[in-house]
Amino acid sequence: MNIISILSKKRKKEKLSKDEIDYFIKEYLRETIAEEQASALIMAMCINGLDKEEIKDLTNALVESGEKLDMSDVSGNFIEKHSVGGVGDKVTLILLPILSALDIPAGKFSSRGIGIGGSTADKLMSIPGCRADITIEEYKDNLKNEKIGITSSLLDIATGEKKIYDIRRKIDCMDNLDLAAASIMSRKIASGAKKLLINIQCGHGSTIKNYKTGKEFARKLIESGSLDEKEVRCVISKIYEPLGRNIGNTLEIIETVEALKGNIEKDVKEVVMEVGIQIILMSGKAKKESEAKKMIEEVIKNGKALEKFKTLVRLQNGDISYIEDTKKLGEAKYKMEIKANKTGYIQMIDSERLGNIAVYLGAGRKLYDDEIDNQAGITLVKKMDDKVRSGETIAYIYTNDESKLKGASNNFLEAYTIGKKMFNKGSAVLGVMTR
Repeated sequence: MNIISILSKKRKKEKLSKDEIDYFIKEYLRETIAEEQASALIMAMCINGLDKEEIKDLTNALVESGEKLDMSDVSGNFIEKHSVGGVGDKVTLILLPILSALDIPAGKFSSRGIGIGGSTADKLMSIPGCRADITIEEYKDNLKNEKIGITSSLLDIATGEKKIYDIRRKIDCMDNLDLAAASIMSRKIASGAKKLLINIQCGHGSTIKNYKTGKEFARKLIESGSLDEKEVRCVISKIYEPLGRNIGNTLEIIETVEALKGNIEKDVKEVVMEVGIQIILMSGKAKKESEAKKMIEEVIKNGKALEKFKTLVRLQNGDISYIEDTKKLGEAKYKMEIKANKTGYIQMIDSERLGNIAVYLGAGRKLYDDEIDNQAGITLVKKMDDKVRSGETIAYIYTNDESKLKGASNNFLEAYTIGKKMFNKGSAVLGVMTR
């Protein structure tokens, strides 16, 4: 067996065996396979596809390529939520305290974000004092004692996945569903998840551009999980515009706190509710969706969810006074109004474009080691289906770098489509897939 024969086989659209996939991952990590050869094989996989057995075998090879975390001492059926795509996605930060308040262990492995989506860890660390790099032992203790925790300390799990991911990024294979399914499932299985809820967001600002592709991706994830006896459910939502009103770390923390007080944006509420309901059903805490929905509403109404968010901040060494009074988080030094250039209804907001503008303002990273301006970002005053008049304020942009204002404002209106009729965007949730 050698890499040339494996590469030739996949290039000819032939199915790879488990042994061939195992060989590729092991030898690539041992550096006996050249970077060019690995890139060529990943490209062949991208172009010619993988069937469900190949996805399973690649997933397992990636799982076995590093350490594996055992979460059974925290919960016998530890459930983790993962999100694919999304600009302004603060669902995890809102949901973890809700689940914890319902006595469901609510943990999240989150690393530094790159690009327009940001990460849960970055958002949390915008609160003064907050750390995401707590040890695995601290993380597990927090889940056992307080039923909530976040960590970026992932040991050396799924080592091969990180290297394959880097190749995919370099050769423009990030939108391949087969490789993406193996990537996600390998990380989650290796990190100890017995059950997995995946929120697939479709539209601008996501690698999944439409509902049809979202359903196809959900099917691949669910099949991959079932072959490994893991329960996977997928909530498919749309992101024709950013989720909620705010994009940027501090701004999204403020929106999270308001949501946990009950002041939650309609689209955010729809996604939080559906994802939360499915996790509660998976946990066995409720048997009916209506029952699960009431449970979520109750812990928000009685303040227990907000208290659990304060607990999370405290456990991550953060200062909860910034949660009790979010004005302490401050505002960026420079703020600019963006005004509509015509009268009509907002028919579309290009999330991808606004996400890139937010990164430009300093709210996200282009490279792993880039510094983030936590106060930078965007607040949307008007969203899809809102009526606007020419000259009316539709958004604000924030940055601590004055030189960024002009470039950001010049491109901002290109993200908006304003027409004579409403779009009628409907619900943010498109569907749920369980099998």
